[in-house]
Amino acid sequence: MMPRCRRVTAEGLLSLRGLRRLRTLDLSGSSQIGPLDLDFLSALGGLETLHLACCAHITDQSLSSVRSLALLKELDLKGARITDVAMPYIGGLSRLTNLCVKRCSRLTGEGFVYISQLTSLEVLVLAKCVNVRGECLRVLSGMSGLRVLDASNCAKLQDAHLSFIENFVHLRSLRLAECAGVRGGVMRYCEGLSGLKELQISRCRSLSEIDGLFKLTSLEKLDLCDCSCVNDACLAALTALRRLRVLLLDGCMRIRDEGIRHLSSLREIEFLSLGSCAELTDEALRHLTGLTSLNTLHITNNANVSSSGIGWLSRVTVTQ
Repeated sequence: MMPRCRRVTAEGLLSLRGLRRLRTLDLSGSSQIGPLDLDFLSALGGLETLHLACCAHITDQSLSSVRSLALLKELDLKGARITDVAMPYIGGLSRLTNLCVKRCSRLTGEGFVYISQLTSLEVLVLAKCVNVRGECLRVLSGMSGLRVLDASNCAKLQDAHLSFIENFVHLRSLRLAECAGVRGGVMRYCEGLSGLKELQISRCRSLSEIDGLFKLTSLEKLDLCDCSCVNDACLAALTALRRLRVLLLDGCMRIRDEGIRHLSSLREIEFLSLGSCAELTDEALRHLTGLTSLNTLHITNNANVSSSGIGWLSRVTVTQ
């Protein structure tokens, strides 16, 4: 591994051609690698993991050398200057299980038809691909083996574009944080994902409702930070999520003490974040005394919480 080796040049990379048993290569942050400097990869036919994150000069042409890596399982292209033209090169990697194109802002999604051919893919990270058009994601509907989908910060994504999610019956993690077009209809498509363990819809400021959330009874991590629709009634619905271990509610300004009372039945909660929930008082902390698995609590920026409220926390008996 050679991450952030900013002085590595094409000449140095050529010396790797003889390492035919190499399985993992991490060149992340190697800023001296040029668009035509990856030809040496064709000699590394046994490579299974390749990280090229934050290599500023990686382009579509660079990836023409990647298509020969028939055994490749993991490919990280975060921040690369690639476009949809590069997608056919990736689409031929039939054994690929993990693909990250986070912050590849030149992608529009037109080439995702090639990604849909990756039948072994389990993890797909599209976060911060701000120019990906939502309608282009529909071609991914056949990827039933997908376990992790991260489409956070995809500004053009809307509820109507997410209907394909209901086909991902093996999905374990869905991340849609900061998707301004997500309004609540997405929950209808998630209802059948019985194995979903993680859901992130934080800072989806247009989110109008989260009905159906209570049906996701396998959830272990739920991030609702800065979702203005979350109120006490929503927290009452969360009582069905008995496996929940991590709950993030920072910035949910409509939550009151009575809402926190509903959380007292979630005995598996280990991590609870209630920062900047302006309506909460000391009474809210009294309701937490029954959370016997709690080991981390964030209550920053809550002006109505005093030392008296903190005193209630001393009554929490954490079981090992």
